[in-house]
Amino acid sequence: MYLFALVGGLVSAVTFAASDPLESLKTFSDFRSVNLERLLEGEILSERGSLMDSPDGICAQTCFVVPVTAREAVKRLRTWDPSSHEALKVFAFHPMRAPCHANDFQSLGLDFDQYGFRWLLDKTLATTAAKSELNLTHDEAVGREFAALLRRSGVLDELPSAALTPLPYWGLYEANHRTTLNLGAIYVLPVEDHYQLMDAEYYVSGSYNGAITLCEIWPIRIGDKSVALVWRGDFLSARTLALVKGVNRIAYGAIMVQEIKKVIRCFRDDLRDK
Repeated sequence: MYLFALVGGLVSAVTFAASDPLESLKTFSDFRSVNLERLLEGEILSERGSLMDSPDGICAQTCFVVPVTAREAVKRLRTWDPSSHEALKVFAFHPMRAPCHANDFQSLGLDFDQYGFRWLLDKTLATTAAKSELNLTHDEAVGREFAALLRRSGVLDELPSAALTPLPYWGLYEANHRTTLNLGAIYVLPVEDHYQLMDAEYYVSGSYNGAITLCEIWPIRIGDKSVALVWRGDFLSARTLALVKGVNRIAYGAIMVQEIKKVIRCFRDDLRDK
């Protein structure tokens, strides 16, 4: 069902659950003013984030509405396969078991007739114990808003006894004209009446070190319909960013925002199609 064709005059009927997400957003995000009516009409609010203070880091924030309940939004975000969208240049996305097994990678295939795939193969074969152009680094973590999620996933501290169960995955996609393999894990934490989600890439074979995406998902009611308000923060680390200054760094941030918006639109399209 197309949510955005239904909103019309229903904005005045919008109600929140126990906590007010718009007030919550002001406490930790860069969004001080959120026009809910425009979000319900399909706008994606975006900002080059100021939450990361690192010479090799760049971040962005977005805020949007999806036409399903908060619980369903979390479920879809956790398992969404973006590979059906050609514009996203994702060749494969494959959830794995926890712990992983070698046969979880059986469907991994490389097209060696394409330059990007050949680059990945050549760099893999050239890797030695002393030298490699394929990265393995720790992701950078953020803020107290997600402290419980980060601790229970083991990002901030040693893995606690009440650890969250991850959904590990591998993906194959194009980044900077190169075929890139990534390994990641998705964690979900219910928090009172809403949810937090973290997607952490802990290995990337390409031109950046790693990335982490944090989402907070709140329930909203529009009349008798339930939808979800989503805040998303994306944080990326790349060695080359330390050399990028001024206008060029702003341009990198603008490109990052546009790519994230493209992903969000594809995700919402899939929700409306089902």
